[in-house]
Formats: sequence, structure tokens, C-alpha cells
Amino acid sequence: MRRARREVWGVVLVGAQAALGAEPSPRALVREGNAEYREGRYDGAAERYTRAAGADPKLVEALFNRGVARQREGRLNEAEADLATVAAAPGNPLLAGSAYYNLGLLEQDRLEKEPPQKPQEAVAALERSAQHFRSALDLNAQDADAARNLELTRRRLKALRDEIERQKQMQQAMQQLAEELKQQQQEQAQEAQQSQQRAQDPQSPDQQQGQSEGGADPQASQRQQQLNERSEQTERELDGLERQMDEQSPQRRQTQQARQSLEEAQHAQEQAQEALQQGDEQSAAERQQQAAEKLQEAAEALAPQQQQQQGEQGEPKDEQPQNQEGQQEQQQQQEQQQDQGQESEQQGEQASAEESASEKELSRILEKEERDKEFRRALQRAAYGRARPVEKDW
Repeated sequence: MRRARREVWGVVLVGAQAALGAEPSPRALVREGNAEYREGRYDGAAERYTRAAGADPKLVEALFNRGVARQREGRLNEAEADLATVAAAPGNPLLAGSAYYNLGLLEQDRLEKEPPQKPQEAVAALERSAQHFRSALDLNAQDADAARNLELTRRRLKALRDEIERQKQMQQAMQQLAEELKQQQQEQAQEAQQSQQRAQDPQSPDQQQGQSEGGADPQASQRQQQLNERSEQTERELDGLERQMDEQSPQRRQTQQARQSLEEAQHAQEQAQEALQQGDEQSAAERQQQAAEKLQEAAEALAPQQQQQQGEQGEPKDEQPQNQEGQQEQQQQQEQQQDQGQESEQQGEQASAEESASEKELSRILEKEERDKEFRRALQRAAYGRARPVEKDW
């Protein structure tokens, strides 16, 4: 719910200033501006206040009213300049306090209108807002509205800082799980390679020495069982982490994707374990390789930013095959043109591969942008709440 803004300063207070006698007088211009303001014509009101301030530069009430009108229009930078001038002007502490109060609201208006890209920018804006409310209280210790909004802003600051810290801890936990999954993937791929070697050379001395009477390799089966247990432990840790996440958070989507890949990896691992117990090295190697691929997918799901950076770093390397192919084409054109059909086919395959890589890269970029947007929305929910309205009769 929206907090109350200190509205335009009434003409009764403006009338306390000395009249200049010119027509229209600053007092009359402020009265006209206030009428425009009440009708919602803020641009016209700001024009009257500008003329009043020009006629009497000491009439800070006109600047205050213009700042309020511009704030209503959403012209926040111009409003900020007017209100800051009024806040720094001597001689009218009540008006200066109201200017500081509106500056506090303006900082939060800007957060809503122009959400920052970085969480720390939101923290800095809320800190400025709190300082403005604090300045309003220094000028008027009885200002209950400023006191309440100061407290609410401080609470939002704490909520935002807590959310930033929570997100940081989540990212660290996800990174640790990603590294563990990567390690499991490497070990699982190594087991797949060894199983494949045993399947291709079943008479090797090492294999004969390790086999049981039924043809199974108990050591390989034991290593696979250990990998199965590690993936189950990782799944439990992933469950605990996911329960701490908001349902709509981008991290929850990442953990859900990782969970799906991990479950598929575990299924393949169980099949590999059964194949090893039966002495079917070829089937075990195939299931182990499948499990390694799914573990890799799970690790990448938990570390999408690293995956994106690797994709960006890999882009320039794509230029080298193109240059080499161009040189080969020139040499072939100089020598003979008999292989042009074959070259065209190869170029078509290369173009297709490049197009597929570009589509994957675009997909990664779009996914990253969507995660960033959702992360900012989560931070906004923690930071940009509104205080209750306060009716003020000026």
C-alpha cells in the first residue's frame, strides 16, 4: 500500500511572504498552481510554480510545490533537485523537513520505476532513503510519519541484506554440489572406460585375477556401489537445499533440472550395478557412460553461469576451422575443381553445425536473462514494500 507524500504547501503559508505587488503575484501563481495540482494537471502546476519562484527566488515554497508536482509526474531527477534545494535552504525547518521526507519517498519511487541491476544498488538507495527520513526527524522530532517510514525502511534494508546473504549462501551450496557432481561424473566415466576395456579384452590377466567364479568383477561392482551411494547422498543434500528456496526462485528451477538429471543418472547406475554383478561388462559400460552424461547435465544445471562463460570463451575458436577451410578451398581451386561437390556438402554440414551451436548459445543467453530477471524480482519483493498511507491536511 502506498505511503503518503507531503503534498503542495498551501497559499496561506505562502502569504506570509511579502507581496511584490506585480500581477500575477507569486502568491496568486502558487494559488493557481495548487488548483492545477488538485485537478491532476501537474505539468501546468509546475509551470505556475516555476513562474512564482522566478518572480521571488526566496519563495522556497514554490520550489517545494514544483518538486512535489514533478514527483507526481515521475520526473524524479528534476523533483530531487527541487526538494534538495528546499531541504538545504535556511529559515523554514518545517518545510525543509517535509522536503527531506519526500526525498525519502522519492528514492523508493525510483527503485520501483527503475529497478537496479545489482542488489547492492538497491541497498544504497534504501540507505539514502533512510537517511532522508532521519534528517526529517532531526528537524522535527514530532514527525510520526517520518519516524514510522524510517523504521519501515530499516526493516526493508535488513530484509534485503538478509535476502542477498541467503542468495549468496544458496549459490555457494549449489556450486559445491555442482563440483561434487562433476567429480562423480569423472569417476563414473572412468569406470565406464574400464568396463569397456574389460569387455573388449576379457582374457587380460588383471581381469582374470579380479573375477569371481561367476565372471563378475567384485572390485568394479564395489566401486560402482560407492558411486551409487554418493549420488544418493547428493540427492538428499539437493532436497534439503530445495526446501529452503522460494517456489518461484530461479535457483529452484536449477535444482529441479539437476534433480531430474540426477534421478536418471541413478537409474542408469543401478542398471550398471546389476550388469556388473552378472559379469556383463559391455552393458555395464553403456549404463555407466549414460550415468556419467546425466551427472554432467546435473552439474551444469547447478552451475549455469560457468557454463555460459565457457560458451562465450569458446566462440572465437569457431573461426579457426573456417579460416583453414577457406585456405583449403583456395588451394583446391588453384589445383583442381573435381572435389567441389564434396566440399559443398562439407560446408553445408559445417554451416548446420554452426547454426545449431548458435541456437544453443542463444538459448543459454535467454535462460540467463530470465534467471537474472527473476532474481531481481525476488530482491524487489524484499525491498520495495510500501508503508500505509498517512492523511495530512496542509
